[in-house]
Parts: sequence; C-alpha cells; structure tokens
Amino acid sequence: MEFKRKSPFFVLFLFIVVGLFIYWAVDLYYQSHSLHENLKKYESLTDKLSRLIIPLEGLPAEVGLFSIEKNAEAANARWRSKLVSLRAILNSMDSIIVDKKQPDSLFGTESPTVYLQPYLKIEFIDSTFTNSLKSIDQSILRMNEHFQGIIKSQYFNRTTEQQNNLRKDYLLAVDQIANAENHLNQKQKILNEEQHGLWNNVRYVFAGAILFGFFFFISAYKSRKKINSIIKSAESVSAITDVDQIVKEKINDVNAVMEFTVDKKGNIYSSNKHGLKKLGVDESKLKTFNYFKLYHEEDRKKIEDLIEKCIDNFGKVFSWQLRKVDNNKKEIWVKETGRSFRDVYRRTVVKIESTDITEEKKLEEQIELQQQILSKVASVILVSDSEAQIRYVSPSVKDILGYETSELLGNGWWENPWYDLKDAEKEKEIAKERALGLTPINSKPYERFVKKKDSSPSWVLWQEAKGISNMLISVGTDITDSKEKEKALIDSENRYRLLFDSLGDSIFIYDNSGEISEINKAAYQLLGYTRDELLKMDISDIQSTQLHMDLKANEPSLRSGKQILNEGKIKEKSGNMIDVELSSRMMRMDGKQVVLSIVRDITKRKLDEQQIRMLSHAIEQSPASVIITEPDGTTIYVNPKFLEVTGYEFEEIIGKNPSILKSGKSPQQKYKDLWDTITSGNLWRGEFLNKKKNGDFYWEMASISPIKNNEGKITNYIAIKEDITERKNWEVQLRQAKDKAEEMNRLKSIFLYNMSHEFRTPMIGIIGYADILKDEIEELELRDIATNISLSGKRLTDTLNLVLDLTKIESGELEVSSEQINLIEIINEISTSLEKAAAEKNISFNLKDLPESAQAIVDKRLFEDAFYHVLQNGIKFTKEGGVEVLLTKEIIRDNNYILLKVRDTGIGIEPEFMDLIFEPFRQVSEGNDRAFEGAGLGLTIVKKFIEAMKGKIVIKSTPGKGTLVTMILPAA
Repeated sequence: MEFKRKSPFFVLFLFIVVGLFIYWAVDLYYQSHSLHENLKKYESLTDKLSRLIIPLEGLPAEVGLFSIEKNAEAANARWRSKLVSLRAILNSMDSIIVDKKQPDSLFGTESPTVYLQPYLKIEFIDSTFTNSLKSIDQSILRMNEHFQGIIKSQYFNRTTEQQNNLRKDYLLAVDQIANAENHLNQKQKILNEEQHGLWNNVRYVFAGAILFGFFFFISAYKSRKKINSIIKSAESVSAITDVDQIVKEKINDVNAVMEFTVDKKGNIYSSNKHGLKKLGVDESKLKTFNYFKLYHEEDRKKIEDLIEKCIDNFGKVFSWQLRKVDNNKKEIWVKETGRSFRDVYRRTVVKIESTDITEEKKLEEQIELQQQILSKVASVILVSDSEAQIRYVSPSVKDILGYETSELLGNGWWENPWYDLKDAEKEKEIAKERALGLTPINSKPYERFVKKKDSSPSWVLWQEAKGISNMLISVGTDITDSKEKEKALIDSENRYRLLFDSLGDSIFIYDNSGEISEINKAAYQLLGYTRDELLKMDISDIQSTQLHMDLKANEPSLRSGKQILNEGKIKEKSGNMIDVELSSRMMRMDGKQVVLSIVRDITKRKLDEQQIRMLSHAIEQSPASVIITEPDGTTIYVNPKFLEVTGYEFEEIIGKNPSILKSGKSPQQKYKDLWDTITSGNLWRGEFLNKKKNGDFYWEMASISPIKNNEGKITNYIAIKEDITERKNWEVQLRQAKDKAEEMNRLKSIFLYNMSHEFRTPMIGIIGYADILKDEIEELELRDIATNISLSGKRLTDTLNLVLDLTKIESGELEVSSEQINLIEIINEISTSLEKAAAEKNISFNLKDLPESAQAIVDKRLFEDAFYHVLQNGIKFTKEGGVEVLLTKEIIRDNNYILLKVRDTGIGIEPEFMDLIFEPFRQVSEGNDRAFEGAGLGLTIVKKFIEAMKGKIVIKSTPGKGTLVTMILPAA
C-alpha cells in the first residue's frame, strides 16, 4: 500500500529524470552535429591552405624562369594564371567563413539555465585567422606589383629591389600560412578537449540512463513512446562516436607543417600526418626511426646540439635552418622551431615544427648568384624614389666610378659624381618627376658625363625605367673607352673631312653608273646645291652634253689608269652654266671602282683671259700713250698712240730709256721725285714738257705706277701719258679771261658802291621834299603825286641799300659783330613797323606764343635786316590769309639753337625755282611782266647775313598754299 501511495510521486520523479536525460541527449546530439559541421569547415580550410601553398611556392620559381627566358608576355601569362588560382582559393576560404560565432546549443546563443555546460564556447574563426588571410592576400598583391615591376624594368638577369621585395613578401605569405595552420591546429586541440568533455558527459548520460532505466521500465511499461524517445537519444549519442572518428581523422591533416616530438636521443614519440607523409611511414612504425638520421649527414651534429640546447633551456623557443633527406633520398632545406616541454608521462621532450623551404633556398641561391654576377658586370644600377633619394646602388659602382655604395646612397649620387652642382640639382628634379610619372622616361639610352672619385671624367650610357611604388630604375654602362675611341675616330674623320672640305677645288666621287657617292664642301657651294641634294643626283645631271660626251670618250684611258684633263661646262642649281677644268682618274674605294674628279672653276680665268684680250685691244686702241719698262727703265712695250705722238718707230724706242724724250726744260728735281715715288711702290702723277723726234715740244700729263708680283716685288713700271699741249694752251687763255673777269667784277663792285653813295644823297632830298609837299598840298591829285614820289624814292633807297650790302659782302668788307641779344625785343619792334602794311592788305598778322626772352649770339644790325626782309616778303607775297611768327628752342647735334619761323599763306614757290631764289637779282617771275616788284636781292642778302652769323636758313613752300621760312640761329 505504501508503494502505491508513493508510486505517483515516483512516476513523476521518473518522468522528470527521463525528460532531463532526453534533453541532455538531444543537446548532445546538436553539439555533436555542430562539432561535425565545424570539423567539416576546418577540413575545407585545411585543404585549401594545403592547396594554397602549392601555387604560392611556384611564384619565386616563376621569377627564375622569367630571368632565363626573358619572355615578358609568357611569364606574365603564367604568373597571372597562378595569381588567379591563389585569389580563387582565398575567395573560397572567405566564403566558408559565414559567421564568427556558433550558437551554444539548440536553443540559440542564450542557453537555458538548466544547462550551463560551456561546450563549444570558442569562436569558429576569430580575428587572428581572418587577419592572417588578409595578410596573405596583401602579400600576394604586393608580390604581383613587384613582379610587374620586374617585367617593366626589363633587366631579367639582374637582381633588383623588386626581386628582393618579392622574396620578402613570399616569405611573409609562407609564414602567414604557417601561422594560419598553427591557429587551426590550436582550435582543433580545443575542439578535442571539448570532444573529450562531451564524451565524459555521454558516459554520465549512459550511466544515468542505465541507473534509471530499470525503474523506468518497471514504472512506465505503459509509456513506450518515452522509451522510444530515449532510444532515439541513444542513437543520437552514438552519432557522436562517428563525429569523434571524423575529428580524429581530420586533426592529423590540419597543417602542412611537419610536427615531431622527440627526446634528447632523437627518438620520435609522435608526428602529424604531414610529417608521416614526408617520412613515408605510418604511425605504427614511427618509433623505429631516429630523428637525427633524417638530417643530412653534415647537419646531424648541429641538430643534436640544438635538441640538447632546447632541453637545457626548458620552454624557450629556438629556430634554425638545416638540410634533411626525404623518403626519396632527396635533399631538402627545412625551417624549424623547437621548444621543450613535459608530456603526459612527465618526459622532457622537444616539439619540433618543420617547414620545407627548399624552394626559398633555391631562390636565395639564385639571388646570391645574381648579386655576384651583378657585382661583376660593367654597369651601374641606381634605384631612386619620388624624392630623388637613392635607395639602391649596385656594388659594381666601385670598379666603374671608384665610389663605395654608401657614398652614393641618399643624396650622395647628386653630391659626388657631378662637376656642376646646378646640373645635378636639375637632374634631381627631373628624376623626381620621372619617378612620379609626371615626365616621360627616355625610351632610348642616352649619354651622361660624370666624375669619378679621383675627379677624372667618365662617360656613361644611361637608360631609365619606371619601377613600382614611384621608383625610378637607372642603369649606366661605362663607355669611356669606347667614347675615347669614338672621339679619336671622329677626330680622324673630322681631320679628313676638314682636309677634304678645305680644298679650294671641288671634288666629286662617283661610280661607273654615274651615281655620286661623295663630295666636298667646295662642290656643293660651287653649284648652289645642298650636300644631300647632290648625293641624290647623277654626275650627268650637272654636266653639259659636250662635257659628258668628252668624258665618255676618255673612259678607256681612265680604265687604263691615266689621269685625264678636260675643260667644259657644268650646270648650277639656278641653271647657269659655268666653265670648269676637270682632272679625273679612276681608283678603288670601299671595294669598288670609282672616278675621282677634281673640278676647278675657271670662269674667272676665262673672264681674265677675255679681259686681257680686251685690255690689250683697248691699249692698242687707246688715245693715250702707254709705255711699260723694266725696273731699270728699259722700255719693253709702247702702244701705237705713243709712236704717233712722239714720231718714233717701234724699233727705235724698244730697249731704250724714255729719257730720250726729255726736252731739258723740266727741272731735274721733278725726275728725282718721280723715281723716289715709284720705287717706293706709289703712284706718281705730273706734267712734262717733252720733245718729239722732229724736235717739237709738247706737254704730257703722265701717270706712272709700279707693277708688283704676288710677293709685292716691283717687276715693271707702266706710264700712261696724255698729250695736253692743246689743253695747256686753253688754260693760258682761260687764265687770262679769268683775270679780266675778276677785274671787271671788282670794277663793278666799286662802281656799284660809288653809285650807291651818289644815288642815296639826292634821294634823301627827293624823299624829304616829297614828304613836305604831301603834307602841304591840299589838292588831292597833287598830294597823290607827292606820295608816289616819296614811295618811289624809298623803294629806290631800299634797292640802293641792298646793292650796297651785296657789294660789301662780295668785296669781303662786311663786318660781323656778334653778341648776346634778346631777339624778342627786335621781333616786336620790326613787327610793329610792318603791322600797318599787313592791315592795308587786309591780312592777319600774329606773333604766336612768343616767350618773354630768347637770347641768341647774333649781330644786331644783320639780324634786324634779315628778319625785316623775311617778314616783309611774307606780307608782300600774301594776298589772303595772313602771316604768323613763331619761335622755338631746339638741340641740334648737341648744340642749342633758336628757330625763328615766319609762315605765310601766300602764293608759294614752285619746286623748280627753289634753288633760284637765293641768287642775286633773280626772281620767280622776271622781266617786264613780273607780278611783284623788287631787285631780287632780299633773300640773297638774308641768306648771306644768316650764314655770316653761323646760322642757317631753310625754306619750305607749297605753290598756292604758302611758305615757311626758318632762320636757325645759335642760342646763348
């Protein structure tokens, strides 16, 4: 009865326990399923990491292949293929990483409080692994940049900075892969621990299930559905066993890194799958191997010492690189790390993680070999950045320029091997721009002149290429020796060309077909062509038809080795034909027969010959006597005119001295002066009174000069004589006529002077009485008569004054007394006296903007008379308009002058009469029909007065518009 009373409670308790077991079983199933999924992802990641290392290891080898074959396109294609493969693997790895945290249980991230066991609490992939993948990706991208830089640099067999950087990034990527694999390994170890705890819980569940199962079947035999549920839970738990097996299988293949656990003697206790694969054995035979024997016999002692060192330094990590021998007896290089620890059996062992770096070592050896080769080549390699700082200098610079590499790094290249620092700074700026891509890089090599360390000059053939990351790669090859040889060759060619071109005669070289192959400077200058134009022509293009035929006829003689002389004509570029003399012969040049033709322009010689013939004919026909003598005076030639004048025969004078013509009436000193002059090389001119053969005397005008050779030595004398007997007679008559004319002019001046005085005295009385009558007579007609008498008297007086002034000037009796005078006062005074005359003609009269003072050095009386005549003429010849007076100051030829101008609007002067107006007694209109009265002496007197005061008068006139008279006077 008691059991019955308690059975409901027991059944309730049993149901609670069974439900809890079922919950645990379901949760364990979910966790096993999650663990299984994680292991599948770990398997995929591990597999992809293993696949990643294969194409990655091939990248450095690709650089080696590229260096050998020098085929940028093929290498780039293979590189791109491997790069695409790498990026695809990385992208597929990213696709696996969907979330970073898995739920803790079936119920999500927040587990019920009834179950707090911390299973699968770790994140699936944390930031460390993700960053490793990013670092690998970045390293691969940088490797691609470096490889592209290597391709663009086009220096396939030399170590460059890009190759070094590529190697560094390759090693970094390998290390990052190893780190990622280690990271997965650690995560798997955590999963193993969780799996171990999971299996302990499974055991607890099974034990509990067995304990309560009996009571469950007794008390709940009617609840078969619950039993079936527990069976399903058990089946779920059994599934965990399958998951555990999968985990064990995959954990050993997580990492490509070989792992070994060894003791001090080299006994191997454990190894991962990759290590077993490298050894070529299964795990059961692992203990039969000694770890030290896996190494190259030369490195066994080293590994023994390193293992002992790890054990002695417990827990400390050591790294080394040694050689191993794989299961195929092939030598490989490994990079290893070792750390001592105590295993579960409390033994002190060393855990070794080993990575195959054979390919890396091969790359290092290749780089070292390239470095050795690079140090031996006769080239300087510079790498500069965007600031023109030298980042790398090849060691060969020591042998080429004498500098250490350290001396040229930084700014050293710009401070040392340059003669001119300004040029260095300029090149430095250009290098910056080229590194940044702002300035195009020279596609062709160019020469550069630099300074060695011992200050001696060096020529370098320079070539540049754009590197990665704004780097500029420059390669210079020492060409000093070849430059010197080239210079010597150029100097030799220049000397040949200078000699060839300095020849005054033209030289043509042409082959049998007539094609011109060489010419000198005189040749193309002679014809007016350019050098290039002539070298494209045929020799027949410039020869006249006759000359070409003559040369063709002489070809047999040329082929026999004879030198042929010809005269003919050749054609200039303009089409003109010139006379030439040709000297031609055949010779061999550059392995073929050519004709060397020396052409001399004989145009001048032809003209000279023609001129000689013409001169000879002219001398023969000359109206003057010509006689040529030897230096001692012996006659060697006389022309017919000489024989005609002297009456001698040719035979009578040749070989004789011209002294036979002496009359004895010329002074002996004249002959002495003649010989002194001509023997000193100068021309002598003079007159002789000579005697003909018949005894008659005659006058000769002789011009005697020496004839000199090219050395300046007198070889002959030539005398050209003109019979001037008749001219001498005319001279006597002219001299007599001149004397009479001068006497008549003197008498005229005396007569005019006397007559002026004689006329002036009665004219004063006539004018005076006429003025009195004009004032006293009241009858208008008689008053007009008196006025006309007064005006006529004054006009006659003015004329007499002008005649008197002219006679003084011509007789030289004009006195000039210049002093400093203010011209304004005189101008105002004379202008006032003539205003009435202007008003009577109803014309304007202006003094325009005259200054208060204008000081000049003049004779007061002469200036007054000159200005009066000029102003009076302006009023006199102006019918309409007016007269204007202006005054300015100017500097003429560094001297100060006053320019007094009188401008009228009168009748003007015709151009053909401008020279006439200054002649005495001349007017533009002359005779009884002249338009204006006057003696024609006004402007003559004005001009002579102005010139007497060291001035000048200038007249500009336009017929019908007026005249401008300018008097230029020296200023004070």
